[in-house]
Amino acid sequence: MEYSSLNELKQQVNELEAIATQAYQNKENQENEKEAEHYSKIMDPVISDSFTELCKRACMICSFLSDNFTKISWLEKALEICDKDEEAKSLALINISNYYSKIGQFKSAAQYLEKSLKIDIRLNKNSTRAETHLSLCTMYSQMGKHESAKRQATNGIIFLQLKIKNAFVPKFDEERRRAAEKDLKLACLTFKDDIAVLALCYHNLAIEQEFLSEFDDSIKSFLKAKLTAEDYLGDENPLTRHLSQVYTKAKTNLEAHIAKTASSGSQKSQIFNH
Repeated sequence: MEYSSLNELKQQVNELEAIATQAYQNKENQENEKEAEHYSKIMDPVISDSFTELCKRACMICSFLSDNFTKISWLEKALEICDKDEEAKSLALINISNYYSKIGQFKSAAQYLEKSLKIDIRLNKNSTRAETHLSLCTMYSQMGKHESAKRQATNGIIFLQLKIKNAFVPKFDEERRRAAEKDLKLACLTFKDDIAVLALCYHNLAIEQEFLSEFDDSIKSFLKAKLTAEDYLGDENPLTRHLSQVYTKAKTNLEAHIAKTASSGSQKSQIFNH
């Protein structure tokens, strides 16, 4: 769908808003906090009347309608609306991926995530790229493609490390660079959301390494997830507590598995030597 003017797009968004309002008013569970919050968010005043922002708003409304009517056709409509705006199109693709993920069609979900990621890389759009790598890791893991899942988790880690470091470490001279690196830990507080995703990337990497029988590396990655959350989010953060518990349990189980494997290998060696 190609709009010849911004007014045509505004009219389309207004029509979608009217449909969403009617759908919400007809629902019996308006008191549902999550439902009310979702509706309130899409009805927030438009900050900008730019083509991109209107397309993004269309995506949000269509996502709400898809949730209400359990139909992918609304998400496909958003993709059609956003066809000429790549930034908004990336969001529309992610919404379709989420739909397929919810119904267990992980291959289709991964395909739409890959399309979104290609757009983000082409546009050098960094706001959601790490989350896309993380989601792709989950989709590939669900399909049993653990090498691909591991690669996506690793890509997310590399991307976020560079993003955070490049934002705070000047490249003027070595002395100033070293001074800035000392303050990097404090500066990372600005990137709390990114730090949380980074910790989850390490966690997912550990899971994939365990699937691939890379047990020593898996323990190290579980520990890195825990330490990343502790260092930058604090001991009392819910994610930190969760990752600490996961690390403790995983370390015990994996070390037991390593010991059992080593013992089995030793016994086989003795049998062959005899």
